[in-house]
Amino acid sequence: MSPFDEILSEYQKQPAPSLSSAFSANVFREIRLRQPAPQESFWDILVAGFFRPKLLAGGLVAVFVFGFAAPLVSVQPPQQDFEIFSPGSRKLPSGKIL
Repeated sequence: MSPFDEILSEYQKQPAPSLSSAFSANVFREIRLRQPAPQESFWDILVAGFFRPKLLAGGLVAVFVFGFAAPLVSVQPPQQDFEIFSPGSRKLPSGKIL
Protein backbone atom coordinates (compact mmCIF):
# COMPACT_ATOMS: atom_id res chain seq x y z
CA MET A 1 0.00 0.00 0.00
CA SER A 2 1.20 3.47 -0.81
CA PRO A 3 1.40 6.21 1.83
CA PHE A 4 -1.44 8.00 0.07
CA ASP A 5 -3.71 4.95 0.44
CA GLU A 6 -2.85 4.76 4.14
CA ILE A 7 -3.83 8.38 4.68
CA LEU A 8 -7.11 7.82 2.84
CA SER A 9 -7.92 4.75 4.89
CA GLU A 10 -7.28 6.72 8.11
CA TYR A 11 -9.68 9.44 6.92
CA GLN A 12 -12.23 6.79 6.07
CA LYS A 13 -12.15 5.47 9.64
CA GLN A 14 -12.89 8.90 11.13
CA PRO A 15 -16.57 9.73 11.67
CA ALA A 16 -18.09 12.49 9.52
CA PRO A 17 -18.39 15.84 11.28
CA SER A 18 -21.87 16.80 12.34
CA LEU A 19 -23.56 19.52 10.35
CA SER A 20 -25.37 22.47 11.85
CA SER A 21 -29.15 22.35 11.94
CA ALA A 22 -29.43 25.18 9.41
CA PHE A 23 -26.87 23.77 6.98
CA SER A 24 -29.27 23.15 4.11
CA ALA A 25 -30.88 26.58 4.60
CA ASN A 26 -27.44 28.20 4.53
CA VAL A 27 -26.50 26.33 1.35
CA PHE A 28 -29.68 27.45 -0.45
CA ARG A 29 -29.16 31.00 0.84
CA GLU A 30 -25.64 31.07 -0.60
CA ILE A 31 -26.92 29.70 -3.92
CA ARG A 32 -29.56 32.44 -4.11
CA LEU A 33 -27.04 35.14 -3.21
CA ARG A 34 -24.61 34.02 -5.88
CA GLN A 35 -27.18 33.98 -8.65
CA PRO A 36 -27.09 37.09 -10.81
CA ALA A 37 -29.90 39.54 -10.30
CA PRO A 38 -32.48 39.58 -13.10
CA GLN A 39 -31.68 42.22 -15.70
CA GLU A 40 -34.18 45.04 -15.97
CA SER A 41 -35.32 45.81 -19.47
CA PHE A 42 -35.22 49.26 -21.04
CA TRP A 43 -38.98 49.60 -20.61
CA ASP A 44 -38.81 48.78 -16.89
CA ILE A 45 -36.23 51.51 -16.35
CA LEU A 46 -38.17 53.99 -18.49
CA VAL A 47 -41.48 53.43 -16.68
CA ALA A 48 -39.77 53.54 -13.28
CA GLY A 49 -38.12 56.83 -14.25
CA PHE A 50 -41.41 58.47 -15.15
CA PHE A 51 -42.76 58.02 -11.65
CA ARG A 52 -39.89 59.70 -9.83
CA PRO A 53 -41.01 63.07 -8.40
CA LYS A 54 -37.72 64.84 -9.15
CA LEU A 55 -37.82 63.74 -12.77
CA LEU A 56 -41.44 64.83 -13.14
CA ALA A 57 -40.72 68.22 -11.57
CA GLY A 58 -37.70 68.72 -13.83
CA GLY A 59 -39.75 67.81 -16.88
CA LEU A 60 -42.51 70.24 -15.96
CA VAL A 61 -40.01 73.04 -15.39
CA ALA A 62 -38.42 72.35 -18.78
CA VAL A 63 -41.83 72.37 -20.50
CA PHE A 64 -42.80 75.69 -18.92
CA VAL A 65 -39.45 77.31 -19.67
CA PHE A 66 -39.46 76.24 -23.30
CA GLY A 67 -43.15 77.03 -23.65
CA PHE A 68 -42.71 80.59 -22.45
CA ALA A 69 -39.33 81.16 -24.15
CA ALA A 70 -40.29 79.85 -27.61
CA PRO A 71 -42.52 82.80 -28.57
CA LEU A 72 -39.87 85.23 -27.38
CA VAL A 73 -37.19 83.84 -29.67
CA SER A 74 -39.35 83.11 -32.71
CA VAL A 75 -37.63 84.13 -35.96
CA GLN A 76 -40.70 85.11 -37.92
CA PRO A 77 -42.82 88.06 -36.77
CA PRO A 78 -46.47 87.16 -36.25
CA GLN A 79 -48.78 87.67 -39.23
CA GLN A 80 -51.53 90.19 -38.55
CA ASP A 81 -53.37 89.57 -41.82
CA PHE A 82 -55.65 86.58 -41.39
CA GLU A 83 -57.89 87.19 -44.40
CA ILE A 84 -57.09 84.13 -46.49
CA PHE A 85 -59.87 84.73 -48.96
CA SER A 86 -58.81 88.29 -49.84
CA PRO A 87 -56.89 88.98 -53.09
CA GLY A 88 -53.72 89.70 -51.09
CA SER A 89 -53.74 86.25 -49.55
CA ARG A 90 -51.32 84.91 -52.15
CA LYS A 91 -48.55 86.59 -50.18
CA LEU A 92 -49.44 84.67 -47.04
CA PRO A 93 -47.83 81.26 -46.44
CA SER A 94 -51.27 79.62 -46.19
CA GLY A 95 -52.34 81.18 -49.49
CA LYS A 96 -49.55 79.43 -51.41
CA ILE A 97 -51.20 76.07 -50.84
CA LEU A 98 -54.31 77.05 -52.82
